[in-house]
Amino acid sequence: LERLMLGFAKYVLGLPEGKERGVAIGYDNRHMSYKFAIESAKVLATYGIKSYIFESLRPTPVLSFAVRELK
Repeated sequence: LERLMLGFAKYVLGLPEGKERGVAIGYDNRHMSYKFAIESAKVLATYGIKSYIFESLRPTPVLSFAVRELK
């Protein structure tokens, strides 16, 4: 997980305003999905990247909407 998120963090940091805009994170009902979302947000936070995590399960289109709204 940490190596994966390290690569993603580097990608986000390379985007214009990537650090300031942050990342929207959703999860589903699969085993450990919520924990994966939380741990991903923690790793991103160590690089100063904001994360927006849903409070509960949401359908995929809601995450797509959040990504567009948050730019």
